[in-house]
Amino acid sequence: PFTPDRGVADGNGGSTAPPEEKWQISVGGGSAPCWNSDGKELFYISADAELIAVAVETEGDHFVAGTTTKLFQTAFEPGKSFDVSPDGLEFVFNEVSVNVDTPISLIVNWNEGLDP
Repeated sequence: PFTPDRGVADGNGGSTAPPEEKWQISVGGGSAPCWNSDGKELFYISADAELIAVAVETEGDHFVAGTTTKLFQTAFEPGKSFDVSPDGLEFVFNEVSVNVDTPISLIVNWNEGLDP
């Protein structure tokens, strides 16, 4: 039977392929592929940072990928990662938040009050 780590298929209209073959999902590039926990949907980040979903089905030893669906625009950058909840409805992105409004305190002459 098919397992998600044995191959992928063409996401442009439901092509089928034996699982031991590798098939391209995106013709426009993409990164950070992530499988839904049930193995019936593949998510990835497109070249223009959109989160894309591809429904997949298994038929015996064959893999069938549906058309790609753009879910939403992200601020995803190469080298970061994301994950999807088991129900496929929530996403968690590994992102560093920088708050530029954080005040900086500078203490001058701090050593004047110390004993020699």
